[in-house]
Amino acid sequence: MEKPPERVGPYHVEALLDRGGMSNLYLATDPQTGESVVLKVLQNKFLDRPDVVEHFKHECELLSYIDHPGIVRAIDDGQWEGGYFLALEFIQGISLRKWIQQTPVSLPRALEVILEIAEAVCHLHTHGIIHRDLKPENLLLTEDGRVKLIDLGIARKIDEDEPVELVPTFIGTPSYISPEQRSDPHHVSFPSDIYSLGIIAYELVLGRLCHGHVHLSLMPKGLQKILGKALQPDPKLRYSDLVDFITDLAAYQTQVLEAPSKEGLSPLPLALEGLDRGLEDLSPKSFPTLTHFKVFWLNQRGVIPTPFVFDVTEDKEEVTLFYGESGSFGSRGIVEVAYLKGLEHATIGSLEEKGRALKAIVENDPNAPLYKVAYLAIKENSFTFLAFGTPTLVRYREGKLERFGGEAPALGVVTLDELPLMQGEWKKGDFLLLDPTGLLPTFAEKLPPYQGDVKKWLQLLDARLKALSPSRLEGRSSFLILFTH
Repeated sequence: MEKPPERVGPYHVEALLDRGGMSNLYLATDPQTGESVVLKVLQNKFLDRPDVVEHFKHECELLSYIDHPGIVRAIDDGQWEGGYFLALEFIQGISLRKWIQQTPVSLPRALEVILEIAEAVCHLHTHGIIHRDLKPENLLLTEDGRVKLIDLGIARKIDEDEPVELVPTFIGTPSYISPEQRSDPHHVSFPSDIYSLGIIAYELVLGRLCHGHVHLSLMPKGLQKILGKALQPDPKLRYSDLVDFITDLAAYQTQVLEAPSKEGLSPLPLALEGLDRGLEDLSPKSFPTLTHFKVFWLNQRGVIPTPFVFDVTEDKEEVTLFYGESGSFGSRGIVEVAYLKGLEHATIGSLEEKGRALKAIVENDPNAPLYKVAYLAIKENSFTFLAFGTPTLVRYREGKLERFGGEAPALGVVTLDELPLMQGEWKKGDFLLLDPTGLLPTFAEKLPPYQGDVKKWLQLLDARLKALSPSRLEGRSSFLILFTH
């Protein structure tokens, strides 16, 4: 196994992200800007293969034509002492494949995503580029809900001759390629990408991967005609231009939003989706400028997204952070955490007084759900931590972790006589990590060493946590990082 290099060209390598068939992906830092980038580096074993080297250079050349918000941006490319590299923008997100498998998607949201993908691919087509490998693995859904096309490894321009020896006889992914691409992968045109997009659209609306088995009768009636045309076996009967596909799909989207009942849809799911997006409004978009420390939100949502609420209040001497998590999922959990935020705002006094008041309200309500709650009050050199359920505070000092909380029952489980209040101190250079999962201490060895750059440290931590098995974070929510300075 190749050892990750310390530097690639001018870039400092931070961590290995993935190993592909011909190249490795690394998280790296641009020394001029301090920004993170993703480096795609051709593996050493292929450096004596002119055909593979040419293929790698070809992707770099194609990306130089592209400037679209829905397509990963190329920053740099070139040769270094270890071979060839391509520097790409660093994107926080989840693959569309995982998103389909993990997240229930409403029809309006599915249509929105399909249109974003179509517009990005249409941009390629206007530059005469055929992608040839459209699939959910090559699409990322970013943290702000946007779609990014991330891999042009086997794309080519429509007017260029492709030497057969440079590529394998089979190109693409079987479940998504068109019939003509299966039989003659070197001579396909834009309708082939449209076929692949039709499969992706089918899976998004269906809510699961289809592995190449399409039954249009499972689709809403108004969508059957559009997908039926996109998925015609004969490319001459298919959409010849993505603009026509986008036009038809946008018209159908308008119909769904204005009259959902015509598609057999209840308006309730649309309202619930709006409620789900409204969950973002329950937490601040940015954190206040605090005197003694900085606050960062590192989102590590698990396989099952957990409704949560976060809040910050500040006075002259103390800052209090509140985290609340519902034991329910979906729209019910969203309503419950919204109610919890209202309860928390209604309580007054010190952290202890607020904690006792909230505890009394929940425990005296026979219909109250299960809540995991954490309060963290921070003064100049000390803190008070109150946690019900798994939320844990971890003090990270000089590479060592110390854990606070995480052992009391959640609110609504049993009545506690004593308030699970803990106190501690902090000093310059410490990290305080509020971990709602309570899992962080169990993989402390995965924490990257801190070398003075908090932004870089958080990006490395995020990359390493995401490399863990999803089951380690299943049903959990996020990590809040407090960087004291």
